[in-house]
Amino acid sequence: MATTNEHLPEEIIVQILYRLPVKPLIRFSCVSKRWSSIISDPQFAKSHFKLASERKTLSCRLLLSTPSQFKSLDMQTLSFVDDSSVRKLACPFKQPGRAVKTLGSCNGMVFVALDSCNGYYIWNPSTGLFLKLPNPGFASIGATTLSLSIRAREYDPSKTIAGLHHYGFGYVSASDDYKVVVAAEFLNSTMHLEIFS
Repeated sequence: MATTNEHLPEEIIVQILYRLPVKPLIRFSCVSKRWSSIISDPQFAKSHFKLASERKTLSCRLLLSTPSQFKSLDMQTLSFVDDSSVRKLACPFKQPGRAVKTLGSCNGMVFVALDSCNGYYIWNPSTGLFLKLPNPGFASIGATTLSLSIRAREYDPSKTIAGLHHYGFGYVSASDDYKVVVAAEFLNSTMHLEIFS
């Protein structure tokens, strides 16, 4: 048994943590500041995901979404009747009265928008962590702006979105980075494109 002066080398601790499921890792981040630092390190997350993928220990879950809630279904049971296979997910950025729309997913990360095009987020439902993306500039322009512009006789087709939004979300292994593409078509048939990395 180890005394207070004896510790496991950090490399051993990291190797043990790599092999744990995500939920216990989140709990264990409270053990110490050092463990929290290890577990929250993006490089640790990449290595943990890679090892779990190689060992095929990732649990396969299907994300079910409605404008008001998210649920996760265990793919091993595939039973909508059995409540134990369905887990309700807390969406940390959900705001009352605002719908959440799923736009894409990749490697367990989910790309979502509030009210279809106002507020874009990348969210990890397993950890609850999320990143709010900058407003692409055209997100808040839409039908309301069109009706106001027409009434004010300031209608400009180059500044009014036709309502067609295009989205993409994926992982680029060459740069080890996630990419988000958001595009909108304006009434004058021009396209505005934003890429987030």
